[in-house]
Amino acid sequence: MQLIRYLRGGRGMKQSGQKYFLFLLALLFVVVVAQADEVLFRDNFARSVIGPDWQIVNDPYPSGTPRWSISNGRLMETSNVYRTDREYEFWQGTHIVAGSSDWTDYELSAEMSANDDDGIGAIIRYVDIDNYYRFIMVHDAANGGPFRRLEKFEDGKRILLDEVKEGYDTGHGYKLQFIVVGDQISVWLDGEKILEAKDQTFKSGKIGFMSYATDSLAIRNVRVKTSTGVPSDLSELTEPFEVRSFRMSDPTATTVKLTWSGDASQAKMYFYEKGNEDKKKPISLNEKALNEAKFILTNLEPYTDYYVEAEYKGESISRRLRTKKLQIVRGPYLSLAEPGSITVAWGALDSYKSIVNYWPEGKPEEKKSVEVEPKEIKDGYQYAANLTGLKPQSRYTYQVEMGSVTSDAYTFISAPDNKEATFTFNVYGDTQNRKRHSEVIAAMNKQEDVAFLLHQGDIVNAPVPSEYDNFFSVAKPFIARVPFYPIRGNHDAQHYTFNDYFELPGKEDYYSFVYGSVYVLAVNSPAPFGPGTEQYKWIEKDLEAHKDIPWKVAFFHYTAYSPTAGDNDMNVRNYLLPLFEKYGVHLVFNGHTHVYDHYFVNNVHCVITGGGGGWELTYETSKYNAPFNYIKVHVSPEKLVVEGLKPSGELIETFEIKK
Repeated sequence: MQLIRYLRGGRGMKQSGQKYFLFLLALLFVVVVAQADEVLFRDNFARSVIGPDWQIVNDPYPSGTPRWSISNGRLMETSNVYRTDREYEFWQGTHIVAGSSDWTDYELSAEMSANDDDGIGAIIRYVDIDNYYRFIMVHDAANGGPFRRLEKFEDGKRILLDEVKEGYDTGHGYKLQFIVVGDQISVWLDGEKILEAKDQTFKSGKIGFMSYATDSLAIRNVRVKTSTGVPSDLSELTEPFEVRSFRMSDPTATTVKLTWSGDASQAKMYFYEKGNEDKKKPISLNEKALNEAKFILTNLEPYTDYYVEAEYKGESISRRLRTKKLQIVRGPYLSLAEPGSITVAWGALDSYKSIVNYWPEGKPEEKKSVEVEPKEIKDGYQYAANLTGLKPQSRYTYQVEMGSVTSDAYTFISAPDNKEATFTFNVYGDTQNRKRHSEVIAAMNKQEDVAFLLHQGDIVNAPVPSEYDNFFSVAKPFIARVPFYPIRGNHDAQHYTFNDYFELPGKEDYYSFVYGSVYVLAVNSPAPFGPGTEQYKWIEKDLEAHKDIPWKVAFFHYTAYSPTAGDNDMNVRNYLLPLFEKYGVHLVFNGHTHVYDHYFVNNVHCVITGGGGGWELTYETSKYNAPFNYIKVHVSPEKLVVEGLKPSGELIETFEIKK
């Protein structure tokens, strides 16, 4: 009762009571602060396996298998997995969760970074796969970025709570604090509040992290503390530099990556070639390298042993690593065929001045050369040489020289300069990095003098460098001599690799070109293409501009008509086919359905050729049921002759289109 009177501030309060009251108040404050500062969970990933504390969860309709792992004190996700169904409604891929379902008011803090520019983020009050709060940031414009969003998933439905139109810097280690107290939710990056909202749908739940279409998410120093809503001090999470944590990794022919844990600002580092220990060169770490715990040694020699030494507080250690042989990892391949020119392109992990030599077949004495400066891309370097001064419809030989590497010599036929020329082009798709792709390539490679090759999408199963490297390895015998024109499928996604790896006309994501008497239109069907969109406006304008070209062909991934109802894209049927009918498009090539099929609708031939080597599927309603196939189109002034073929050479179907 006396304490109540004190708290009420009664007149009878004596001096000693006042002191007693202040003491109790201070004690109460200490207790509250202590409770708000309780560490509920901590993980610095000082081990090699993830362990049972963390649960990996595939979001619905994943494009592949997630790759969560632990490396150098970091929780990593490197799969590039994304959601294939209604991708841009959800921006999902995979997530990982930990902790207790009973946690209520707390702060999740961590350091988070990615060298890719797609979706990374964190999760709080996780109930189950369909119910939680999420922070996500995306930088890549092709995937709807840039944005930072605070969202709620309720019964599987994504609900936006707050948003800013800002992405993130790749490679930067962001200090994240994700706080929830009562109905108050806030997100802080590097000490600045960026998002906030009120919501009380979920009262408690676990924590987690998410990755969408990202191949390099890195998380370290995870901590969960009870919270009153005010961000805590993160200084205690700064790791000391440990000499033995220092590593060399990811060598190319000219570069090696150095990584470590902790603050290396007081450390000394040196590198030298094997046998030149007396010529040590100091490594000067800038602020960016220190913040990211990463540094790239450049300008190294291919296939050479290098050593790096690190010294700190009397400790020292050296690491040895051999650079790789210089090599072409993608290509060479041909594209952008014009009557007087063609482009030779290839990819490499390293930057080297290169030369492409070319000459009329059998006349090496007439050799011409083009020097090529590489263009840096996310996964190395892209090279492209424009060979000019070609005589139309003539045979040429070319060869690539990159440093000490010389490619095989390849022969091609230059493009015609008139509309009376006869030629053959091929169409295929849905290769998806499967073994049967090699059979289809081998069958096409038996042909002579193919004008060009169209690929209607799903080049790979997941748009990651390793899968593209494999695609180019299989396809190279053919596309090194035949100009190659791909378009995106749903498995290629709106991902940077497509535009980085291919040399294509105009807008690249969707485009057109003319070869002799044939106008070819490439539509990006996984992206919006309905009336009012930029792509639709461009398509209609481009069709109008080329209405006088004798033969018109379109190719893209999704199909209007298919032997399985689930693959019928009604947007294609309702928006694109009327345009094609209006402007007299003769042939439309699609994939997505892994079979050959043919539909003739409103004077437009719609042909499915999704048999480039992807998963073998059976459709009872298919007229032909040929899961592996490709197409030849023979062009003349009078007619188009279309042949659907199996890799064995067996004819599936043939038909003619006459003027």
